[in-house]
Amino acid sequence: MTSVLATHRARTLLILSAVAITGGVLYDYRMVYTGLAIFFTTLAFRGLITLSGIAASRLQVEWVYKPCVEGERLVVEAVFRNKLPFPAGLLEASINYTPHLRLLEGSRAGVFTVPGRGEVRYRLVFKARTGRHKIGPFKIIVRDLLGLFRTPEFTVGSACEVRVKPRASETVVRRLFTHTRTLGLTRTRETGVGVEFYDVREYEPGDELRKIDWKKLASKNILAVKEMEREAFQNIIFVVDGTSTAMKGPYGGTPFEHVARVVSSITRFLSSRGDSVGLVIYSDRGVMSTSGLLKGRRAYAEVLSLLSNIEFAVREGSSDYERAGVLDMVFKRILEIMPRERNAVFWFTISGAQIYASSLINVVNKISQLGNTVYVVIPVTVAYEVVGLEKTARAIFRLKTFEQVRREVEFARSLKKLGVKTLAIGPEHIPQVVVNIIETLAASWKG
Repeated sequence: MTSVLATHRARTLLILSAVAITGGVLYDYRMVYTGLAIFFTTLAFRGLITLSGIAASRLQVEWVYKPCVEGERLVVEAVFRNKLPFPAGLLEASINYTPHLRLLEGSRAGVFTVPGRGEVRYRLVFKARTGRHKIGPFKIIVRDLLGLFRTPEFTVGSACEVRVKPRASETVVRRLFTHTRTLGLTRTRETGVGVEFYDVREYEPGDELRKIDWKKLASKNILAVKEMEREAFQNIIFVVDGTSTAMKGPYGGTPFEHVARVVSSITRFLSSRGDSVGLVIYSDRGVMSTSGLLKGRRAYAEVLSLLSNIEFAVREGSSDYERAGVLDMVFKRILEIMPRERNAVFWFTISGAQIYASSLINVVNKISQLGNTVYVVIPVTVAYEVVGLEKTARAIFRLKTFEQVRREVEFARSLKKLGVKTLAIGPEHIPQVVVNIIETLAASWKG
C-alpha cells in the first residue's frame, strides 16, 4: 500500500474547517456545521484516495504487441487489470521508453481510471526499427478529482522488450539471382555423391558396380562409369559491428541498420541455395552468434532473430577502447563456429581510432592465417535528400555527412595499406559485390 500526501488545497480546507468550527463556538453555532462538513468531506476524499491507491498499486499490467519488421507500425498495448471491486483512479500515468524509437500515435503520459474488476488498454504506436527496444514500466500517481490528495509516484508492472527484425529486400534477392545467372556466377559444380548427372568417364579399378553405364557398355562395348554432380556449398561468416558507435545516425539509416538489411538480404539468397551461413555480432555488452554455420530456413531465421536481439542503444561516453577490447572475444567466438575448411568472412564495421584499427587488423590477420579469406566491409552512406530541415540546418547536416564519408574512406585506405582486403561502398551495392566475391572464391578454391 502506498502512502497518501495532502496537497496545499487539502491543507487550506482543513484550516478553513478549523476556522469555521472556532467561529461557531465563539460567535454562531451554525458555522460549526459548515466546518464539520468541510472536515468530513476532506476526510472522505482521503479515504477514497487511499482505496484508489491500494487498487492502483495492485494493478496487473500485461503487454501485448504484434511482431513486425523494420519500417512497419509497431503497435504496443499495455493492458491494466484491476482485480479489486473498487476502482483505481484518477491515475496520472507516464511511461519511459528508449529514446531511439519514434512515437507515431499515443502519448508518453495520460490520465485514466481503471474500474473495479475491469481493465483499460493504453496504446502506443512506434515506427519500428531493427533491434531490441525497452518500453516501460509505467510511473503512476493517484489523485482525487479535486486535487486534495495524491500518492507518491510509484511503478506499476514491468518493462516490455520488443524485438524488431530487419527487412530482407525482395528486390535485392531477385536481383542477386538474376545477376548470378546472367554472368554465369552460379554455384561451383564438382563430382561427388549427388542425384544430378555430371559426366561419364572410363572405368577404374575400385569403382562401384552400381555406377557402371550399362547402356554404353552394351552399345559401344566400352566399360565406363557415371559421375554424379555435387554442388560445392560455401561457408560464409558475417561479423557485424553492433556497438553504440554503429548505431549513431538518422532514424532508420544508421550503419547498423543498413548492415542488418544487407546481411538479412544476402543470407536469404545464400540460404535458398544451400550455402552455410553464420553470424557473429559484437556490441557494448558482449558478443552473440548463431549456434554454428547453418543452412536453409534455419540459417535465415536464426540470423534474423540474432539481429533483432541486439539492444539498440547509444551510450554516451562509449569509446573505441571498448570497441577494441571486445575484438578478442569476437575472434574466440568465430573460432567456435568456424569449420576447419576454408571460409569466407565478411566483417561489417565503421571507422574508428587507431587502437580500434590495430585490434581489427590483428584479428583479421589471425583469421586469414588459418586459411580463410576475410574482407572488411565499410558501408558508406550518403544523404542525397534532406527533408524537413531549414537551410542552415540542412547545410550543417550535409557537412557532417561529408565528414563522416571522408572518415570512412580514409579508414578503408589505412586498412588496405596494411594488407587487409577492404570494401568501402554504399549499402545498395554491397549485396552484389559480396556475392560476386563468394562466387569467385568458390571457383578459385575448386581450382
